[in-house]
Parts: sequence; C-alpha cells; structure tokens
Amino acid sequence: MGQLFKKAFSKQGHKVIISGRNTKINNKEAAAKGDIVIISVPIRETKAVIDEIIPHIQPSSLLTDFTSVKVAPCNWMRNSNSNIVGGHPVFGPLKSIKDMKGQNFILCPIKGNFSEYKSLLESLGLNVIIMKPDEHDKEMAVIQCLNQLSNLAFGDSLKQLNFNLSNPLTSPNFQLRLYPIGRVLSQSEEMWADIETENPYSKDVAKVFQESTNKIKQMIEKNDKQGIENLMKETRVYFSPLKEESAVLTEKMLKEINKFKNKKRKD
Repeated sequence: MGQLFKKAFSKQGHKVIISGRNTKINNKEAAAKGDIVIISVPIRETKAVIDEIIPHIQPSSLLTDFTSVKVAPCNWMRNSNSNIVGGHPVFGPLKSIKDMKGQNFILCPIKGNFSEYKSLLESLGLNVIIMKPDEHDKEMAVIQCLNQLSNLAFGDSLKQLNFNLSNPLTSPNFQLRLYPIGRVLSQSEEMWADIETENPYSKDVAKVFQESTNKIKQMIEKNDKQGIENLMKETRVYFSPLKEESAVLTEKMLKEINKFKNKKRKD
C-alpha cells in the first residue's frame, strides 16, 4: 500500500521519503523530515514503529497510518506532540493509481489539523469518510472480519472434505462463492490474522456467526424444513434492497467467469 501511495503522491509533485529495512535512511530520520508521516507496516509491527518515531516527529507535522484497525493504533499515536489522524484505505492491491478513483479512505481525527491531508487524498479521487476509531472498528468487524471468517471457514471446509475445486459439476452460485474466496486467500495471511485478532469487536462477530451456523446445523439434524424455509424468507426480506443489483451484477460476473474459463480451455 505504501508503494501505491508513493507513486500517487510523487505524481502530484510531492517529495516522498521512504524508510524501511533496505533503505539508507532510517525510520527516525524519515519521521524528522516529513510534513506528513505515514506508518505503513503490518499491524503487529505498528506499535513498535510508532514508539520508535514519535520523539522525532515535528510538532507541526501530521502523524497518520494505513492500518486496518483503528482503536489501538490511534491510542498509540496519541503520545505524539504532532497533529494526529488515523487512516485506513479500504481497498486491497490495485493495478495502478488510476484505480484509486472512487475508493473509500477512512480518516479518524485524533488531535490537531488534518485538512491538508484530507484534501490531498481527495485530489487522488478517493472518497474520504470521517469516523471515530471505535465506530470504524465496529463497522470493519463486519465488513472485514465477518467476511474473512466466512471465507476461511468455507475454504477450510472444502479442504477437509477434499473437494475437487475443478469439479465440472459446480453450479453458477457455487462459482460465485468460490472465486472471491480464492481472491482473499491469495492475500497476506499475516495481514488477515492481524485484522481478525486485533479488531476489538471481531470476537462478538465470530460469536454471532457461530450461533447462526449452529442454528442451521440443528435445523438440518432435526430435518426442520420449515425452519430453514422461514429463515430464508426472513433473510430474503433483509436483503431485499440488494435484489435488483444482485441479479444484474452476478449475471455479469458469471459471463466473465465463463469467458475466462473458455479462454483457458483454448490456451
């Protein structure tokens, strides 16, 4: 993520200083020189980096981060005498900086002024959303943690069942479930482990997920057809706002999947 924003900021004419394991400049030196100091490291390394650089940040500078949880990092950054705002780019790897347009970027104000940084992000075409750290983590517990929990559990179930992922009998609905799981499983396992364990609300979400799967499991064991039907009807009502776009978008996705598979067969 850091490299993507380096390209984006550099293209706008800003001088970007990068520090890391293999750079001549170290974290302390980079922090002392930066007007906007951005921490872009794995969540598990964030606190150590914050503690390392805080004494070297100028009071007039802005300290921020790119981590996917906000309560803990924002609390760690509070010790800085600089301006502070938590940050979270709510998107994964992109092919180019052009793809940043329209993507969501969350800012969590902590102390001082961050208006220049907000304007800078908006100039990249990003949709900047202002939230409190606690509010952010509650939302991400569902958007990220529940989603990945479901994906990982589904993928692990397929592995335990020794299911052939190339099975020619797979239905369109199954394919729509399969490929997004493959997408997230191709990402960093360290990142997702950190997100699941560091979000303070992920345990609550995991509990609800477990209760839901147990409820359905019991219906299956009891041959409770009516219970399953009622649950589906109730959930269908909840999902009704997405009915039209779900049909359109999934149809487009299936066409693209078939195109890709046909091309792969020919190749």
